[in-house]
Amino acid sequence: MAQGYYYPMVPMNYPVAMYNPAYYYPAPAPTNFPEKVRGPQESRPPEGILPALLSRSQAMPIPARLVDAVEPPVADRSSTAPMLNSQSTQPGTTTAPCCVRADSLAPSTDGWQIYGLGGVGLFRSNIANRDAFQQFSSTSNINGQFVTTQNSTSVTAFDPSLQISPLVVLGLCGENGMGVRGRFWYYHESAQATASNSDITGSRFAVASILPDPYTIVSSASGAVGLIPASTGGGALAAGLAPDVLRATHDFKTLVFDLEATKRVDFHEWTLTSSVGLRYAGLEQRYGFSRVNAGGTAGPNTFLIDSEFSSAQHRFEGVGPTIALELSRSVGTQGLALYGNGRGTMLVGRHQFNIHTQAQLDFSTGGTSSGYDFVTNGSSGSTRIVPVGEFELGVQWAGKLGGVTLIGRAGFQTQTWFDAGTLTTTKGNIDFVGANFLAGLLF
Repeated sequence: MAQGYYYPMVPMNYPVAMYNPAYYYPAPAPTNFPEKVRGPQESRPPEGILPALLSRSQAMPIPARLVDAVEPPVADRSSTAPMLNSQSTQPGTTTAPCCVRADSLAPSTDGWQIYGLGGVGLFRSNIANRDAFQQFSSTSNINGQFVTTQNSTSVTAFDPSLQISPLVVLGLCGENGMGVRGRFWYYHESAQATASNSDITGSRFAVASILPDPYTIVSSASGAVGLIPASTGGGALAAGLAPDVLRATHDFKTLVFDLEATKRVDFHEWTLTSSVGLRYAGLEQRYGFSRVNAGGTAGPNTFLIDSEFSSAQHRFEGVGPTIALELSRSVGTQGLALYGNGRGTMLVGRHQFNIHTQAQLDFSTGGTSSGYDFVTNGSSGSTRIVPVGEFELGVQWAGKLGGVTLIGRAGFQTQTWFDAGTLTTTKGNIDFVGANFLAGLLF
């Protein structure tokens, strides 16, 4: 029969999978094995020491100092204190796990994410020349035996108004701050101006379009060149019939597409976003002028048609590099941020001019019909460089809603298109002044 030793046992409060001497106090090694340490043989359990230890450990608590040496206390494992890992956020930062922080479009911690912004801009354009027509007038004042003549020339311009223009931004962003985005912007305005000329003497009033000769249309009953220019029409006004009705129209469109690679860098509460890419842009200005007389019969003459029409178009299409920088800073802890950005673009493209003028007259004298139908066309083109500068200042808000992030932006913006041209020349700037209002989502 095997000889064994019986040591004092350490109580345990839960079963263990296997015997581990680290849970127990080691007994001092005896030098002479006295009987009082080993105990009488009849007091030893018959099944052996190890089974007895395992069976009696069900209700034996472990001293705290021994448990701490092996594993954390049970209370520590159930603690609610946060544990930081690679997906957690530091105190003071937003919890939006995506490309949108509290300030602006940010790197993702979960791979590539998609964001989209859409809204409108409220803009007014300032074109170098937006004249509608010229008016010539001459008045005489009789004071006793003296006659005073006052001549004047005035210009009627199209009234610019605030226009709603759509703006859309779509993009991808990644965890390393790299991304790609596309932008679309469209602007359109139209206006008209009207006048009438009932001066049958041709000595007091005349109206002329702004197009250069030989495309100018003049409403006048005068036959001589002077302050009151000679008419380019057929003579229904000079015959004393209905007045000339004049109408000028203006139409202006701008279309912009940007495709860019983006990079974002965060430092403290500041964020710098840069982009470089390619822009396509198209600008189109249209001008129309018409003079119509209803005609009628005056003596032996009957005027059936007496009208003139002209149209002019200036179109520019260009492609070139575009770069942009945006600096933003979060404000407070409610997802608000201030931002400012600037963009520079160099467009290389072609200016194309087209002018068309048509004059029609159909009348009869004593039953004999006569008249004419003149058409004059002209076109020209040139390749030029059009620089574009843009600046914007505004405020942004970003916040979580379920699994998406909501974004809102509002900012004041100004643009200048250098030497974008007028209806007839490649000289003259075009300015846009207004504000953008955007809202969007990030997935």
